[in-house]
Amino acid sequence: MRLLWSVAFLFPVFAGSTSAWAFSADSIRENNQGVEELGKENPYAGYRSLVKALEKDPFNPIIHLNLGIAFLVNKEPAKAVKSFSTAARLSEDDPESQFYALFNGGVASSQAGDIESALKYYQAALDLRPDSNEVKTNIELLWQGQSGQGEGQGKGDQNNEDKEKKPSEDKKDQNRDGPYDQKKQPMPFKSKELSQQDMRKILEEIKNQEQKIRAQENEQGRKEAPHGKDW
Repeated sequence: MRLLWSVAFLFPVFAGSTSAWAFSADSIRENNQGVEELGKENPYAGYRSLVKALEKDPFNPIIHLNLGIAFLVNKEPAKAVKSFSTAARLSEDDPESQFYALFNGGVASSQAGDIESALKYYQAALDLRPDSNEVKTNIELLWQGQSGQGEGQGKGDQNNEDKEKKPSEDKKDQNRDGPYDQKKQPMPFKSKELSQQDMRKILEEIKNQEQKIRAQENEQGRKEAPHGKDW
């Protein structure tokens, strides 16, 4: 599965900025220091500076957003999700900041393996920016990843069935017409050309596929579970 494309912008703040969120002088310095350290690929130092900034301005969504990016850089997606969720909640009056928080929340959730949450974040981001190519691209990649995962699950089931077939059944299969033997491939689509309604349908389809895959995994687990002892 291809890695999801992340916006993951860092947000430095300047004194006298017209941002809707007021920063103290100390938090500006710590926030910008954190952004600088992250830019130098020094996530731990960046994290420490951002935590100091957050201690001074605990309800500032920009700092929470940057902190989430620090967690992503450090490969801690579960912690990143919490930071992006807080940033989204605190930036309800700032659609631009909220969009970045929601989008990156989708990225972090995907990296954490929580596809259902990722879909919710992407849907919320799409509500703010229906024409966002970034969101559409990530949804397309998520679709491709789920299609590939479903195909892999299908191959595993098919292998188990093949082992149980009798020789006579194999001969019958060989006499089948071509279409029966062809593997189903996921239909590609051009995300940038899709409408918001189309994207909603795709999001719903991805959700259905995720539920189907989980059900198949649970069923497979029950089949493979050890039975009682043979006395």
